[in-house]
Amino acid sequence: MKKEYFIFSIIFCAHIFFAQINNNKKILIVATSANNLISKPDDHTWGCWAPEISDFYATLYNSGFRIKDVDIVSPMGGNVPLAYKMHYPKKFKIPDEEKKAFEDKVKNSLNPSQINPNDYNVIYYSGGYSCLVDYPNSKSIGDIAAKIYENGGIVSALSQGIAGLIPVKLSNDKFLVENKTIATNAFKNKTDSVSKQLIREGAIIGDSKIIADGNLVTAHGAMPITLAKKVLSLIGLTMQKQK
Repeated sequence: MKKEYFIFSIIFCAHIFFAQINNNKKILIVATSANNLISKPDDHTWGCWAPEISDFYATLYNSGFRIKDVDIVSPMGGNVPLAYKMHYPKKFKIPDEEKKAFEDKVKNSLNPSQINPNDYNVIYYSGGYSCLVDYPNSKSIGDIAAKIYENGGIVSALSQGIAGLIPVKLSNDKFLVENKTIATNAFKNKTDSVSKQLIREGAIIGDSKIIADGNLVTAHGAMPITLAKKVLSLIGLTMQKQK
């Protein structure tokens, strides 16, 4: 009986500790609703670059998050079109039931109107070329990101996902990226339309592949695991060592 009570106490305390260090907040993943490209509006074979959400979630899972701790939102809600199949790093050992639960959330993403920003302390914009179709005009998600940021949370974006930062305006009517250093996929020449727009809003394009400027974290290229690790470090969590 004493042994069982001891084990229960450890589990209970671990649960409380995790809740405290993450303040009972969840993480919000943003995915595109578009299934085409700006250059190919009639080619509906595109969508979210799936590994950028599944690898990101796998990293969170490895640090103690579970499906209840993560939500997925898209500009239109509902099924998120995928430009590539889901990918889960083998070293993370994600159970099949957890993969299915995550993929169910991808198929039934939330509409921005269903989101209460106060429930989250991180928002993550995943990439893929299709997000360039709808992210720049997704003000409803931009408003969610602004609220999370002003509540002291983290706004993060990967690869083309930085297009989601374009409509993010704070309550002082300034763009989130103003005077912030960010990473973009054109960090060497800064000539793509997204980088140009963010520069017009006051962003500074840095030379590093991943940049954390306060609570704004951006990364160049397909680096969802690296970005997730940076986000975890900012909220005081670390990945568990793999056996």
